[in-house]
Amino acid sequence: MGVIQVSGLAFAHPGGTEVFRDVTFRAASGAHAALVGPNGVGKSTLLGCIAGELRPSEGSVHVDQAVTHMPQSIGTNLSGTGPVEARASTTVRELLVHLSRSEIRDASLTLERAERANDAEANSATGVALGEAVVAWDDLGGYEAESRWDAACEAVLGAVFADGGYEAAKRVVQACWRPQLGSIDLAIPDAKSVLQEWAQGRRLPLPRYSEIAREGPDHAPRFTAEVHIEGVAPERGQGANKREAEQAAALAMLLREGVWQAPQNG
Repeated sequence: MGVIQVSGLAFAHPGGTEVFRDVTFRAASGAHAALVGPNGVGKSTLLGCIAGELRPSEGSVHVDQAVTHMPQSIGTNLSGTGPVEARASTTVRELLVHLSRSEIRDASLTLERAERANDAEANSATGVALGEAVVAWDDLGGYEAESRWDAACEAVLGAVFADGGYEAAKRVVQACWRPQLGSIDLAIPDAKSVLQEWAQGRRLPLPRYSEIAREGPDHAPRFTAEVHIEGVAPERGQGANKREAEQAAALAMLLREGVWQAPQNG
């Protein structure tokens, strides 16, 4: 049973003005509580006090289970510079590291520093340090934690996609992973694969392709293929072989359904 008890809490920055005073409330197990107020009144500061990140000037906070605080500015430090402990608001991974137990946080910081040192000037010393950091990260369950984080992120994105569709999921991915997306060289997926994923995401049957026509001489044939998905209007495409025709048909359906957009000239 998790309980948060705040009694007579006050907070003032060292040498500064008082942010708030005489804050008292209790949040019982299972309760959903919200702090509502204009910017600058100390909502985030109060949450920092509850999570143990800040020390109040007066009063007390009692929590009988672990409490974590997610920074409201996640994604704002897009430059990705500085040590990881100063960048908990930069990426989803660093946020999850920040919210992990202290051993995981320390091991992640050591691993990042070792990776940067080895990238900057690889030698026997940096190689040994990196190897030791990798072993320590593994021994503490760091890679297992990363697997759980991956699964959690996939579940969250899946829920967003199921509720709001492709564009909603795209906005979340761009907001949380924009710096990483810009540095990844991604191969453009083929239209048939994307169409199959689109159909599966909507719990539709898999696409079926049929040859409609073959025209032209044997040395330069022209194929026409049609793609069918139950509950969706079919589309056709043409190509120099069956595969190209099927890809063209899949592309036509993706463009029509708004999954892909045709490039704008100029």
